Amino acid sequence: MKIFVILILIKLAFAGTQLPPFYHTTDEVEAEVKNILKNCQMKATQKKYGIIDSITLKPKLDHENKNKAFVIFGEHARELISVETGLHFLNQICHTPLDFKLKLIINMNPTSRRYVERGHYCLRENLNGVDLNRNYGFQWKFKENHFVQDSSGPEPFSEVETQTVRDILSSFKPRTFVTVHSGTLAILHPWAFKKEDVVFAHHHNLRGVKNECVDCLIGGAATQIGYTASGNSMDYAYGMAKVKRSYTLEIFEFEKQNQRKEPDSNFAEFLQHKEKVKSEISNKELFCFDYFNPRSEDQYNELVAKWSNIILQLIQS
Repeated sequence: MKIFVILILIKLAFAGTQLPPFYHTTDEVEAEVKNILKNCQMKATQKKYGIIDSITLKPKLDHENKNKAFVIFGEHARELISVETGLHFLNQICHTPLDFKLKLIINMNPTSRRYVERGHYCLRENLNGVDLNRNYGFQWKFKENHFVQDSSGPEPFSEVETQTVRDILSSFKPRTFVTVHSGTLAILHPWAFKKEDVVFAHHHNLRGVKNECVDCLIGGAATQIGYTASGNSMDYAYGMAKVKRSYTLEIFEFEKQNQRKEPDSNFAEFLQHKEKVKSEISNKELFCFDYFNPRSEDQYNELVAKWSNIILQLIQS
């Protein structure tokens, strides 16, 4: 872990970039969550699991709706727009309350996000060098690749972040689970560990959002994306925690949003460019920001509103 953190610090010395002003730092996220919850029209409580803050929202009036949903944002630190969408979604449902119980984790990878906010925009894993979305105990496979940043960790649930999600899934037993990412445009369901699609018994929610994202890939994750991913949260929720509906949302794609190609072949090749010149490293970090996050404030506002509505549709019973 120490070596991994030292490498991050060295890279940060070369990265002189700043967040656009409409993005939130981790401290600002925490403060904004508290402000939203003060005036929330649902019963709201927060609980801390180590470094992770969870939010529980319940209707203020007695109800018969047994639906429950669990939504997480920010598993990968560089996907800043995921957490921003979580903030918008929380604010939306606190002003237009739901009639069922809901749990949220707005910032799943807060320690790494702090490094991203300081200019290390390519950081995906947590500070132990673990890809949280490869660390769940369903179809887990050991992998160590810090260059691509999809290392599984030494064993399933080695990280407090994934332990938290596991424990909430076990105790809360939601009907729907959603994890929010960026890097492409997609509404995905199991499986991700193999190229085989699950057909949910009640799929009307998914059919209903197709018009909301006409450019989105929709279907089984591995089938649509073209590669398999073992030990991910979506498959764990469906395959092990027995959640009825489980989704991965990919909410931003650089090429489709900007109508132009990546500047240096594909993203994986771009990350393998090992120039040590300060300007080259800064350019790499800036490209990582643009690859996963909108830079325009108008685009940002449109995106967080659109995907908050899609999440809302998917978690309805």
